[in-house]
Amino acid sequence: MSLKKSSYLMNKQTGDHLSLFVFIVVMVPLSLFWHELGHVIGGKLVRATHITVTLGLGKPLFRLNVGNMTFDVRRIFFVHSLTETKKNDSLSRREIVIVSMMGPLNSLVLGLCFYAVHQLAMPSFVIYLMFLFNIWIGIINLLPFKWKSRHSDGYAIVKALFFH
Repeated sequence: MSLKKSSYLMNKQTGDHLSLFVFIVVMVPLSLFWHELGHVIGGKLVRATHITVTLGLGKPLFRLNVGNMTFDVRRIFFVHSLTETKKNDSLSRREIVIVSMMGPLNSLVLGLCFYAVHQLAMPSFVIYLMFLFNIWIGIINLLPFKWKSRHSDGYAIVKALFFH
């Protein structure tokens, strides 16, 4: 292998590693936050009295209170997100479905936006990963599953529709 070709491959690998790092540390948390903002919109639609968005796991980094909303960001901010929606009275079945659907719907829309950007304006590895990641978040969250005390948005929807 020539020195020129070897240098190109090393630069490409470094670029790929940097892209992957940016994806994990910047883009994944933004996608998770965007998903949770969908639930915030749903909470606003059903007139929730308080909405708490938690991004990440571990000890808190910071907390921001805005009106009836609280945003908590934890140390490991790129692996988990959660929104809790509360009302003075319990959420109705319809309200649970609305709040639960809005997160995956937001993720799917964002994924399609990234696909359009990738196809029409800026084809790049990170943009394509964002398309795949957001579509994945949207679809996976619509599947009804429960693991220990955690459950998917799809589980909440099915439970509200058929077992509430």
